[in-house]
Amino acid sequence: MKAELVSSLAEVGKSEWDSLNASEHPFTSYDFLNSLEISNSVSSKTGWNPQHIIVKNEKGNIIGVSPNYLKMHSYGEYIFDHAWANAFENAGGQYYPKLLSAIPFTPATGPRVLIDPKNPENNKIFELIINMFEIIVQNNNLSSAHINFITDNLNNKLKNEKWIKRKGLQFHWHNKDYNSFDDF
Repeated sequence: MKAELVSSLAEVGKSEWDSLNASEHPFTSYDFLNSLEISNSVSSKTGWNPQHIIVKNEKGNIIGVSPNYLKMHSYGEYIFDHAWANAFENAGGQYYPKLLSAIPFTPATGPRVLIDPKNPENNKIFELIINMFEIIVQNNNLSSAHINFITDNLNNKLKNEKWIKRKGLQFHWHNKDYNSFDDF
């Protein structure tokens, strides 16, 4: 197995990417993420530089992926870490760029590491992807790596790693079959 970075989903086949999206989550689908790139919604001009992690087996087949971005700011993440950025910079550091695994402009919980659950080596693939975050941070002298809006499953897996859990608060509104404001 080997891991590499691609700066565009065009370097990956749609069927290869989507075959790993076992939950068929709409925001981790190839079409959704690729449309953000094609439209230039994510690009160096918007501060969302694609840096997707791709894991290939010995035959060159893609067996694991993670959508990632080199971020030059915190806009469009719906995680407000400006206080962290200010504190880091006041201490003499440079917070940006940072590495982010997230779905741009979409504060929806979902998978951030895509691996075929039937692959007998999925634990090794997962470890390789997670280790790539650290390698990318070190090799590019980045301040940090973040994974936003993760599933409980990924959160549980990361407990054994060197990750710090960020706690936040969200408010969710549910329409209980209200047909009008008066019904509400």
